[in-house]
Amino acid sequence: MPDHIHLLLQPLEKTNNSFYSLAEILHSIKSYSANQINKMHKSTGKMPVPPRVWLDENYDRIIRDSKEFQEKTNYIVNNPVKANLVESANDYKWLYILD
Repeated sequence: MPDHIHLLLQPLEKTNNSFYSLAEILHSIKSYSANQINKMHKSTGKMPVPPRVWLDENYDRIIRDSKEFQEKTNYIVNNPVKANLVESANDYKWLYILD
């Protein structure tokens, strides 16, 4: 999506019975990608130009069963089609699915 991303993920185990938190995962993704984007644009990302890469918000949900997992997967895969960015989900170059 041009202005946001969708992720469906399972946190990795950090230590025995301890997993990376959503806050840690999102911080890592946002920090790395913002730094790379700012390098590409030769910018620090500080206001006023250009605006920050990421907002301080997210919408998260715990997937409780396989039905809900499939519903969320279908939503993510079909979102670029619904937004009229591509004719087919397979044509969306930013769609990446691990099996």
